[in-house]
Amino acid sequence: MSTRPGFYRQELNKTVWEVPERYQNLTPVGSGAYGSVCSAYDVRLRQKVAVKKLSRPFQSLIHSRRTYRELRLLKHMKHENVIGLLDVFTPAASLEEFNEVYLVTNLMGADLNNIVKFQRLSDEHVQFLIYQLLRGLKDLKPSNVAVNEDCELRILDFGLARQTDDEMTGYVATRWYRAPEIMLNWMHYNQTDIDQLKRIMEVVGTPTPDVLKKISSEHAQKYIQSLPHMPQQDLAKIFRGANPLAVDLLKKMLVLDCDGRISASEALCHPYFSQYHDPDDEPEAPPYDQTPESKDRTLEEWKVAIEMHSLILYPQSLCLRNSAIDRKTGVRVAIKKLHRPFQSRLFAKRAYRELRLLKHMKHENVIGLLDVFTSEILLDRFQDFYLVMPFMGTDLGKLMKMERLSEDRVQFLVYQILRGLKYIHSAGIIHRDLKPGNLAVNQDCELKILDFGLARQADSEMTGYVVTRWYRAPEVILNWMHYSQTVDIWSVGCIMAEMLLGKPLFKGNDRIFFTTLVDLDQLREIMKITGTPAPDFIMKLQSQDAKNYIRGLPKVPKKDLNNIFFKASSEAVSALEQMLVLDPDKRLSAAEALELPLFTEFREPEEETEALPYDHSMDNTELPLDQWKRHTFTEILSFQPPNTEIRDSKETSL
Repeated sequence: MSTRPGFYRQELNKTVWEVPERYQNLTPVGSGAYGSVCSAYDVRLRQKVAVKKLSRPFQSLIHSRRTYRELRLLKHMKHENVIGLLDVFTPAASLEEFNEVYLVTNLMGADLNNIVKFQRLSDEHVQFLIYQLLRGLKDLKPSNVAVNEDCELRILDFGLARQTDDEMTGYVATRWYRAPEIMLNWMHYNQTDIDQLKRIMEVVGTPTPDVLKKISSEHAQKYIQSLPHMPQQDLAKIFRGANPLAVDLLKKMLVLDCDGRISASEALCHPYFSQYHDPDDEPEAPPYDQTPESKDRTLEEWKVAIEMHSLILYPQSLCLRNSAIDRKTGVRVAIKKLHRPFQSRLFAKRAYRELRLLKHMKHENVIGLLDVFTSEILLDRFQDFYLVMPFMGTDLGKLMKMERLSEDRVQFLVYQILRGLKYIHSAGIIHRDLKPGNLAVNQDCELKILDFGLARQADSEMTGYVVTRWYRAPEVILNWMHYSQTVDIWSVGCIMAEMLLGKPLFKGNDRIFFTTLVDLDQLREIMKITGTPAPDFIMKLQSQDAKNYIRGLPKVPKKDLNNIFFKASSEAVSALEQMLVLDPDKRLSAAEALELPLFTEFREPEEETEALPYDHSMDNTELPLDQWKRHTFTEILSFQPPNTEIRDSKETSL
């Protein structure tokens, strides 16, 4: 069969994918009984997406109905904690050829199962994740819950979802997370399907006679009555050291009688979520028409219904960053709305820090603030605010996807990154998240460093999960806690290498998020090129596990970068060799890198300025949420736009 115009065909893991040309760089992510998933780059939306190819959607009536139901549910879902549909397509040009369905959704990076398997979560992380789960909700198991790098969560996979008043079998949720009424086919589903339990009776105890009466299966009743009596366990003893509010919430969720179990709406009101709970931001869905799914249709009729739904889709826009024309100046600007900046102390502190850093930055290669505003004039009603910055047009990541850069342009872009870093570092600040997507570029090839959400002062203790993996320095991967500003120089070396090669130099596994295994995979990718570390570097590592791991690796010689970058100039290769040094103490600083011969033709030392001192005192302060709000509100009111003596007056009240 010939490929449909505007589509292309590619084989991945013995599966043929036929997708529109807008979806490039297909990379397998995983597969299951009902389909395979690839990540892809959407050239129209300019973002990574997940593309799911449904497995044999029309092989039987059951498969056809399931496909139809999943497609309709995904189209219906419009909630930030529930996966929604960006696109749906088929390579078929006619109903006769229609045998494949592809669903396009947001790419989240990881599922909750992979995170909890490899990392112990803090109570604050648990609160935020469970709060988002409850805002969403149905077939719940960790692998059906996707999480991105900002700890934002979406519920996935509606293939098993059903309306609440329908009869259901007992095999629709993974056993460990299955409510007792499903497992034993006790009774009809109800809206309280929020249980995640294992070894139910050993923890919750033997059902009371009232609960036994509700069980519709006589066989199940007899089975339970035949068991020895088991007392209910004290959850406070099982979850020693846990937040007492968390234990109280578990007691209300893990109730054997589903009629006595807390609902999602009631759980959202629990004190455990007090710092996140906002009734105005916990929307309910419009009514969902369930009647089409209950109809008896032939396989051909299901195909017709699915094709109709595939042709009618209105993709949603999830962007919180927009451009606008400033009427005063006539210049296009970028406006960023911070996403729920005060939903927790962690978010509030990060928003405050980003605002203060942006106000402090005044350098042509570092994004600065043109304006900051809020629609509220009273502190009591202050919930969100907006940052106004120069509009740049694109970022380096998108630019590299669109065209191969000449070495002259690479030199000029890297020179500007280093100028910006010298300025940032002179204020005692480490950016910590340098990557192509955080480097804005305009049509004149002028560059600005973006996104200070992760920036911190240089002498602070830091975790190892703050830089996108491919650009992360080895000392960050190894959790060498007291790292220095040269972590940013490593990132610059990775970015420069990618510009010269047209692909990432250290492309480790990016399919799983927050896992030790993938960090070690990234470290192996680095050592394939830099070689095994010298003993003096290993001795500097604070982590004994990291020392043991590296010592256990086979010896790998350092590769000659001239052989990898054989098209690059000797000056470019020399610059990379001095940036991509395993030992951060031997790595160049930004100021030293600017003096390399590679940048001679661009250098104007008098314009390689340093920043005014930055007051770090608030960065390590722990304050209640309301105080962070007050400080942020004050910072907004005190902002003076560039080249303006007096800001437009606005009556405000603290």
